[in-house]
Amino acid sequence: KFVPIHVSDLAEIIYQTISKEIKNEKDKKYLSDNLQKAKWFIKNLKYRNDNLLLLVRAIFNKQLPFFDKGPEFLIPLTLKDIASEINVHESTVSRLSNGKYVDTPHGIFEIKYFFSSKITSKLGGHISSNSIKETIKKIIDNEDSTVNIFYNFNVLNKS
Repeated sequence: KFVPIHVSDLAEIIYQTISKEIKNEKDKKYLSDNLQKAKWFIKNLKYRNDNLLLLVRAIFNKQLPFFDKGPEFLIPLTLKDIASEINVHESTVSRLSNGKYVDTPHGIFEIKYFFSSKITSKLGGHISSNSIKETIKKIIDNEDSTVNIFYNFNVLNKS
């Protein structure tokens, strides 16, 4: 029968097994010191992973329009917004999101992609700067490349 063991428990089991064999006090101290370092390291990894999960969940909840409809529907979101929601410092959110990616229905994006400044529209609403970039990119991608823009500009100027 398989019994799941937590990583920190495994470190303790290994310590107990090895310490029974060690007779030298210097070696026992060395083993004990390194066990504490291993437990500290495991605790910090767990803390980091827990916070990363909280971060991604918070982003997901804030960016539902993006996940439902696509990049043009990003909502303005700052590191500060998420930091206050998950009760960590902005720098923690920055470090957690740096170099990490999420696979979405619209492709793979760096977590930092979901943070963007807001631009206020003429009607007073807020639009994500990334959303505007995505809309412009979509327009350019769908543009007819055979049309000479300078020709069109000259025709408009003459009329």
